[in-house]
Amino acid sequence: MNTRTFSADVDGKNVEFVVRSPSLGEQREGQKIYNQSFSDAVKAKAIVRARMDDLLEEQGLWDNVKQAELTRLQQEVLEGERTLAKGGIPLRQAREVAIDIKKSRASIRELIAVKTSLDNHSAEGQADNARFNYLVSVCLVYKNNNQPYYKSLEEYLSRSSETVAILAAQNLANMMYGLDNDYEANLAENKFLKKYKFVDDKLRFINKEGKLVDQDGRLIDENGRYINEEGDFVDKNGNRVDANGDYMLNPNLFWTTMEILLSKNPKLQKFQKFQRHQKFQKFQRHQKLLRKQSRHLQNNRQMKKIQHHNQIVSQSFLSKSPIAFLVIGLFL
Repeated sequence: MNTRTFSADVDGKNVEFVVRSPSLGEQREGQKIYNQSFSDAVKAKAIVRARMDDLLEEQGLWDNVKQAELTRLQQEVLEGERTLAKGGIPLRQAREVAIDIKKSRASIRELIAVKTSLDNHSAEGQADNARFNYLVSVCLVYKNNNQPYYKSLEEYLSRSSETVAILAAQNLANMMYGLDNDYEANLAENKFLKKYKFVDDKLRFINKEGKLVDQDGRLIDENGRYINEEGDFVDKNGNRVDANGDYMLNPNLFWTTMEILLSKNPKLQKFQKFQRHQKFQKFQRHQKLLRKQSRHLQNNRQMKKIQHHNQIVSQSFLSKSPIAFLVIGLFL
């Protein structure tokens, strides 16, 4: 019996699960569910796949131009895979080929998204989904005792957004359609990129130092945001931004209107130079005046000191000589 195993966290505990192939009885029950769902969808006037292309053209959602574009993209993927398999080109060029393949695949998915969405709503699409949901609900079992994880289809549907349900659906889809769990990793372009260490185990682009980068080699963090060597947020061109993605302003980088005019007008530059010269001359005159005032003040202080000294000497002399007092009195 074909099986797939995986583990997931359930109520804080790591639990191992097995997705097994549906038994013959389960396949028959699944077909009954398909038929019933298809009948209900047709009665509800759901479109059938045979008319889907006509409806897409009627609604302007698909035409010959888009079909030609799809064919071209598919051809580019095939040619790119052949180029990588053949080799004989520089490693850098081969990296670009691998990236071009990834871009073409992404464009294909985007182009056919409208068809995929409409197909899911077709009668056959609804019936396929109903059968698949039933098979997931009965094929997921505990690894340790082989007992079903879900008690009913309704329980699975009510919990289909949980991690266990998502992993179970992925594993069962891979089993039914012949895919493996590492489908993306095993695509030709991803195998090449991983082999030559252009991507890590999660298929994220890295540089030679093992740091995360975008496909053009610009540094990014775990969330895909651009950063610089110091880990600061930047835009795709390397300009600093904050955590909200807003540019970080530096007032010193802005010019005033006069600075802008001066940068463009030689006459204004000459006038500004003249103004600076005038201010310098005024400053020099002011400094000269200050020095003159300072000298004058110093002279006044010295004169006062001399007068004071002479007064003291005179008083001393007169007090000691009465004759001198009389002589001096004759001149008064």
